[in-house]
Amino acid sequence: MKSLVFGSTGGVGSCLCDVLRSEGHEVIGISRKDIDCRDNNLENKISNLISDISPDWIFNCIGVLGSNNDNHRDVFDANFGSNWAIVRHYIGRTDQKVQIIMMGSAVHNQPRRNSILYAASKSALHNMWQSTEDIFVNTDVNVGLIHPPRINTKMLNGRTGPSLEPDYVARVMFEMAASMKGRTLLEIGI
Repeated sequence: MKSLVFGSTGGVGSCLCDVLRSEGHEVIGISRKDIDCRDNNLENKISNLISDISPDWIFNCIGVLGSNNDNHRDVFDANFGSNWAIVRHYIGRTDQKVQIIMMGSAVHNQPRRNSILYAASKSALHNMWQSTEDIFVNTDVNVGLIHPPRINTKMLNGRTGPSLEPDYVARVMFEMAASMKGRTLLEIGI
């Protein structure tokens, strides 16, 4: 089994690579440093990468929290655009078989005054995921979205409160991909 992991060097992505390797997967990790989400040619670069690798499973763990002072592209291109590029690659490719797992957030329906762009980008991601049911009906392209609450990674940036450990979230993502058929949503709690 060949797995492609975007955001492979971050908290959840790094743990996910470890889980996949322990389960016998060949893992190809792509860090945010390897791919510029603000690149105007992002869709073509991701499509070419997917074509070259032909993964069985794709996970996108790229995430940017951002602030209200950021340019919207800094947040949207990472949180939404990178996922759209993956999904778009498979549109119209009825002979493809793949499990795609995208990283959403529990804030997709809970606006945050201090991270408006983050919440909005995760809401856009959720809406895109909902639309994939019609796009990939009667195909072997399965699209999953996980909405975890806070995860104990660098993105918390000193914030306190209950959070999940990244290795737990990684294991949940693996299990989701292993059992997923069609469009799947998983909202996990603390």
